[in-house]
Amino acid sequence: MKVLIAPWGNPAGWKETNYVFNNKEIKSSSSLKILQDTISPEETIILASDTLAQEGICYEEIKRNAKEKVEKYAKEFGVEKFKTIILPGIGHFQDKNTKKETHFYGNAQDYYYSLIYKLIQIFLKNKERNIEVHLDITHGVNYMPVLTYRALVELLGNISTLFDVKLCVYNTDPAQPFNLLEKTEINIIEDTPIMPIPFRGKASKNELIDISNLDKSQKEKINRRLTSFMDKSITYNTISAFLGSIHNGLPLGIYTFFPDIYKLSAYIEKVYRVFEENIEINNETKKLVVKRKVSLKENFKVFNFAFLSSNLILQILNLESIQKEITLNDLKILNENLFKFDKRLSVIIDKELNDLEKHLYNKNDFCWQSLYLILNGKNHIEIDERNFLAHAGFEKNAVEVK
Repeated sequence: MKVLIAPWGNPAGWKETNYVFNNKEIKSSSSLKILQDTISPEETIILASDTLAQEGICYEEIKRNAKEKVEKYAKEFGVEKFKTIILPGIGHFQDKNTKKETHFYGNAQDYYYSLIYKLIQIFLKNKERNIEVHLDITHGVNYMPVLTYRALVELLGNISTLFDVKLCVYNTDPAQPFNLLEKTEINIIEDTPIMPIPFRGKASKNELIDISNLDKSQKEKINRRLTSFMDKSITYNTISAFLGSIHNGLPLGIYTFFPDIYKLSAYIEKVYRVFEENIEINNETKKLVVKRKVSLKENFKVFNFAFLSSNLILQILNLESIQKEITLNDLKILNENLFKFDKRLSVIIDKELNDLEKHLYNKNDFCWQSLYLILNGKNHIEIDERNFLAHAGFEKNAVEVK
């Protein structure tokens, strides 16, 4: 799967030039056209900020207004078959023609967290075992290129624990004034396979959005809504335990704390809807003010990465859901497919599973009992944390078998 991604600022003032790349030359006001023709991506995604909007009485209209502007210029520039993602931005602008002011207030990190949420939905549509992401930062402005790059590196590092992933980054020759040169070269500034890096974050609470700037009654109202969305199977404790089981190499923990992907998806979607519903719009003839009253938190990112990881595991195992009671063979298959990103973890898990198989050979005449009781003939309830981690979670007092 090849994906071409480009963060865009305001395309209204971009000048035409002869873009040159890979022995090809195309006249356009955007580098995206020649990259499309050269790379032939299955998907082209333009990332733009809601700050491009000039009109709107609700946030859906703000996003629509910004999207229409991007798509109008993209088509004029010759860009074909693309998807536009509008993300929450900040900034203060004045249209040079209408003189209308636009003021967007909020947390810049909302762009980053929203982008992670949106990109996960796109990457999970991929059914291939390799992904190439091509990032063109030519037209990105302010915080957009760095936050886009940061989000991609984190997401792709997580995906590469299971799939082959490559990232290419492009930018054009700097020129001031822009028409100083007849031709503008596009440069490859990064072209590298992404190393596997499992997500290591954890959620501190169930709070996925920051409502600290609201008054007491508004806080209570939103908290009631958010609480009604929550399911006991997707609390911050279970989500953190699931993610921790991946990067610590605890296969039994993955099965034990594996989230219900449908409930998790619905929860994330509802939380994001609350975020967008709490955006205040004041649209006057000469001034548009957009103010986000709440902001997304790091926990929102953590829950999204849990959703990504759980879906990827199901995909690699060719399963639709995970059973809580699993066999030794299930654990072996998980180890072979998931933990190949870390040879050390894979070897430890393999050794523990082989030992477990030897210990339990011909012992199939019992109901659920602790492994310690089966092997030693007596109970011992204290769990040793060091042994738990050293033995890939197969601490004899922490495991029940039958």
